[in-house]
Amino acid sequence: MEANKFYEITNNRFGETFYNIKKDYSDIGIGIAKENDYIQKAYKYSLTQPEIINKKDRGIYLYLFGKVPGYTLTYPDKFISLLCFQNEYYKEMYNHGYFEESGLLNYTNGRVLVQEYRPNMYYSYSNYDSWRKQWVTGGDSSDYFTNTIYFQLNNKSLIKPTWTEFTNNYLNYRKSKQKESKMYYKKEDIEKNLYNYNAITDTKYLGFIPIEEFEYYLLAD
Repeated sequence: MEANKFYEITNNRFGETFYNIKKDYSDIGIGIAKENDYIQKAYKYSLTQPEIINKKDRGIYLYLFGKVPGYTLTYPDKFISLLCFQNEYYKEMYNHGYFEESGLLNYTNGRVLVQEYRPNMYYSYSNYDSWRKQWVTGGDSSDYFTNTIYFQLNNKSLIKPTWTEFTNNYLNYRKSKQKESKMYYKKEDIEKNLYNYNAITDTKYLGFIPIEEFEYYLLAD
């Protein structure tokens, strides 16, 4: 049956339920099956722990990460799913909608971590040459600074760095590493960094599968 316009629910004869994403003529499956013993145990255990998020906010959240400059991502590599229990959540592993202990994360103020993005950022600098008694300018780039995209569960909104935060945070980071230099952006730096920023603005929240739709499989013996 078609649950809504972004996914379709199917079942097989072994009692497994699959949620297939409908996008760009491709199907991406998220399986909640009886054979995943760890996630079943984790869910049952979570029900004995203090409640951090309301039941209406528990389930699987679906996202699409934006365009990454200089690297062509296939659709499955851009697709992100998070499984939220009442006290903890899991990020899919191997881009196949599979959840396991290595993907375990903890909530932060009712938020979940959608993506950590480290683009190659461009900047310019000036150093004073005491021997020549003049300023020497140059340019460089690095991907050492991490930009984080969160999702607020109670109001279903993505929390992304603004363009000002994106550029200022990185420049402040570079200043802390090159204290002897004057750090700034030239027009060419801004153009390249704006291209990198598109991956953040292009990241989308696709939708939500309530936990009631597959809780039977999590509680099965």
